[in-house]
Amino acid sequence: MIISRQTKTAFIHIPKNGGTTVRRQMRQLHDIDASFNEVAHLPGVGPVHLAHLPSSTIREHFPEVYQILLDCQIFVLCRDPFSRFRSSVSQHLKLYKNISIASLGEAELRSRVLDLIGEIEKSPNVLPIKLNHFVRQTEMLDDEMEISLFALEDMAGMMRQISVRTGVQMRHDRKDNETISLRDERLRKPLSRIAVELQKNLPSTAYQVVQKLAKRALQKPIPQTTEGVFHSPEILDFVKTHYADDIALHQNAMDGLPAGRHRS
Repeated sequence: MIISRQTKTAFIHIPKNGGTTVRRQMRQLHDIDASFNEVAHLPGVGPVHLAHLPSSTIREHFPEVYQILLDCQIFVLCRDPFSRFRSSVSQHLKLYKNISIASLGEAELRSRVLDLIGEIEKSPNVLPIKLNHFVRQTEMLDDEMEISLFALEDMAGMMRQISVRTGVQMRHDRKDNETISLRDERLRKPLSRIAVELQKNLPSTAYQVVQKLAKRALQKPIPQTTEGVFHSPEILDFVKTHYADDIALHQNAMDGLPAGRHRS
């Protein structure tokens, strides 16, 4: 989460929605004492990552920050819940199991996804830190907030509006912390360093071309069996039910509607 009292602008970072790209460019604007970029232990909740707090948790545990947010124009990226769930599973397996989703067979992947669904369904209102990628997007917002909602598909549009509002030039061609599987994982760190230098020195359009070509050559193909798992009826039904409000939120963003209209 980024908050600029000077420009009355904030960015709420919903995990797995491209927010790292935005947050890293906006952090120079952050001008409140709390950094909201570390793990903390909250009474009655436990360990949480402060970058991804539901709005109810901010209101209860950080009331002064919540009041500042109410005085800000809050920018939010939302994502199609089906692709977000798949990305969240991939990130979870990478972080906590050291497993690439592309390396799993169909049966093992299905078993791991169903186990994760079981954990999500039995979790309390505030998900444990290892499941924070699976938080409902709507839980990060509330109707008291003045929200500028953008679909991930229109990140460039949001970046332009932030630039106009804050005076800080934002690049939309960056994709920080993207979850991809490489053909050779030993290349990940050197490629990251090269990408940073290319971003600094290439025009935006040229960088996008290089990035696309590099992905095509270096990314491990996702097996069709993997896609089949995420299109299986039990997993599709879970996403449709558990993230029903998120599906409406994303559709509202695609239609250019305010965030609050998905609520009854």
